[in-house]
Amino acid sequence: LLSHYNPDEPWYLGAVHFFGDVAFAHGGMGYIISNGAMRLLDDIWDPKHIALWERRTAEGCCGDVELAAALVEAGVNITGIPGLYGESLSWFEWDEGKWCEPSLSWHHVRAHDVEALWQFETKWMSGNGTHYVYRDLFNALIEPHLTATRTDWDNMSSHRIYTGPSGLHGDEDRRYKQSVNWEDLPDGEKDEVLKDLDEEQTKTVESTGKYTKDTRWDELSDEEQQSAWEELTEPEKQAHESLHKCRVACEDYDECMQYWFTPGRCHLHRTIRLGRYVEADEEEDSIFGTEPQNRTVSGWMRGRIDDFRNRMEPCKPVPEWMDKYAEAELS
Repeated sequence: LLSHYNPDEPWYLGAVHFFGDVAFAHGGMGYIISNGAMRLLDDIWDPKHIALWERRTAEGCCGDVELAAALVEAGVNITGIPGLYGESLSWFEWDEGKWCEPSLSWHHVRAHDVEALWQFETKWMSGNGTHYVYRDLFNALIEPHLTATRTDWDNMSSHRIYTGPSGLHGDEDRRYKQSVNWEDLPDGEKDEVLKDLDEEQTKTVESTGKYTKDTRWDELSDEEQQSAWEELTEPEKQAHESLHKCRVACEDYDECMQYWFTPGRCHLHRTIRLGRYVEADEEEDSIFGTEPQNRTVSGWMRGRIDDFRNRMEPCKPVPEWMDKYAEAELS
């Protein structure tokens, strides 16, 4: 980064150079960093920190994570900026929180998505006086494709997963209460737990030596899984049996906006995703071991999606929206 830094410019814009292959493996994304933030990073640019950063990037997963950690060490307050998301149109989750945000960037965009975005933006900019928001993209590029069901399609539903009583997942959206011995927890996990406990809860842990832990389904014992399974509703227990029953489970779950089914497996999701086409043979043979005629099917709850759009308040012009966002961040 600093090898291309000009202290006379208000912003630094470009691909990361110091963090090398880690950043490019992340997808070749660039970073926008203010002059003030770069000056703070320059202050700790020394052999000790460089050695630390090199070691962390070699062990870590992602260049942007390590860059953020280095900026925090330099005294930069890292916050999320609306409109900048490392997702594609297929993966993006359309919900209330982002509805009126300006759309500024995409990541892992395929050729046909680039074409669709270019056509949309060209038409939009020729007839509107302000930048578009996610609502506008949803109405033009996403909503028309949300049919009742689509075969050989993965809409990436994952909030609740049902595979039957002997499956690996009962419901990954939930966390199950599990009593564990406090002394069996790693020291690092103990420190994290204590941050969230009040004084009374801490005394209970100290006196009993037990801690009630929120646990994933696949971390439960066989007996605990059986007990958790018995607490599911009938639609949940049957969701994996057929496409119809998967949809019934989605209907029974008030927050469910979409579902995905393949024989023996049902996924539900609370937000809206478009997803992508999948080859029947490749998807089912390699992952689920089923015959090609057992196609994957995605479905959307059109009535709930329409209700979602109708209850959204009108979006403010982007400059006004950004002013309000900036005020909230500074308060």
